Amino acid sequence: MPASNGARVGIAAAVLVGMLIVGAAGYLFIYQPRLGQPAASTDAVALPSASAAPPTGQVGGQWTVTAGSFAGYRVREQLATRTAPCDAVGRTTGVTGGFTLTLNGDGSGSAANVKVQADLAQLQSDSRRRDGFVSRDTLETDRYPNAVFTGGDPVTVPKAVIDGAEGTITVAGQWEIHGQVKPASIDLKVRRDGDKVDVVGSYGFTWGDFGVRKPQVQSATVKGDPVIEFSLVLGHGATT
Repeated sequence: MPASNGARVGIAAAVLVGMLIVGAAGYLFIYQPRLGQPAASTDAVALPSASAAPPTGQVGGQWTVTAGSFAGYRVREQLATRTAPCDAVGRTTGVTGGFTLTLNGDGSGSAANVKVQADLAQLQSDSRRRDGFVSRDTLETDRYPNAVFTGGDPVTVPKAVIDGAEGTITVAGQWEIHGQVKPASIDLKVRRDGDKVDVVGSYGFTWGDFGVRKPQVQSATVKGDPVIEFSLVLGHGATT
């Protein structure tokens, strides 16, 4: 028996509601962060725990980013299904670069040729769909696959840091992100640990800087500006 007009309308409405539910679930899946992520902060990354080994090996020469390093983003977001905001966090281990260190007569060091490059196409969060959205619509990694920080003038590394103490060093230079270059200054926490050097830092910028668009979706609201975070492990290379 053919369905009446009222039945047809009811079926169509049910299908439409189902489509809306599926669509909303898709958005929530894309932007669902892990529970318990810390708040977005320039202090979100910290130096790893130090080993018991004192600083060893060569100091002057080339230091190169090695395995165990990462770079990525952190951004605050509010999901429609939650009362409190959470952090979306993405990481890439595709990080290369390093610096050259020259020892000074007073025991301090001079770091030059600072350059670190992160492969943004390898960014991963807890959601593949979020990763696809960030890659395709936010960072456009098919056109701009890398973020690069290049240091300017040589930077003094205090003797205490050379000797193994934790210290903070400010490095001025420039970021190239999304095909645009802007000057930047970054505070780095640095520590020699055994035969390696650990470096962590973060850099916040405003949506629209570097031409990076703020994500716009129906079931999640970005609450703050993005923060670039990185944790680098450097090993000694060729000496000078």
